[in-house]
Amino acid sequence: MQIDMEVRSHRLKRAADAAEAKARKAGMRAINDAVFETRKLTPTLMAYSIDRPNAYTTGVDNQSSGIEKNSASQGRLEAKVVDWGDGDESWSLGYHVIDGDPSTAEPWDVLNEILLRRYETEDGRTLVCQAACIDTGGHHSSAVKDFCGARTMRRVWGIKGANEAAGSRKEIWPKVASTAKGGGKIFLIGTQSAKDKVADHLAKKQPGLGYMHIPQDDRPAAWID
Repeated sequence: MQIDMEVRSHRLKRAADAAEAKARKAGMRAINDAVFETRKLTPTLMAYSIDRPNAYTTGVDNQSSGIEKNSASQGRLEAKVVDWGDGDESWSLGYHVIDGDPSTAEPWDVLNEILLRRYETEDGRTLVCQAACIDTGGHHSSAVKDFCGARTMRRVWGIKGANEAAGSRKEIWPKVASTAKGGGKIFLIGTQSAKDKVADHLAKKQPGLGYMHIPQDDRPAAWID
């Protein structure tokens, strides 16, 4: 009887967590549709670069399929470059899709060039990459860990979403790294807390604390998903 109750309780928690995730996704999509058209018309990052740190960060995902559904490519890397202001106000510097099998050197060579890129501000300062995080999930975790391990001094780190119980929240960035299977260090990210923060920032309608600036370029609305 006790076991049956525990199983039922576990199933209810899983259902509640799934419902919460579905509602969050639907809510974020509604926010995206509502704000994207106005945000993408805001001035480009360079107009906001004065009096902010001379650095940016990069987040990278790896996928096992190419850009197009029928692509012959065995995968791709996607990198988002972001500049930060006070109170987590952010400016999207660029979004790069690198077509190529992540188990080979070519896409990583391209990514390395992106991480070494410098951006000039209107007042003549130069922005450099302060840190980068790369998802270790999927079929290319070894390649990710090799790339990050060779660039630890440049603050290029492997990350992975932490296992979270239904309805629970972990801190977005842990105080210490964890040891990955097969060796190497990765940071376990509080996924749900991160999604909550992104949703909160997307809901902001005026530039300032937490506001996300999107430049005037040709990226599609689906990009923000």
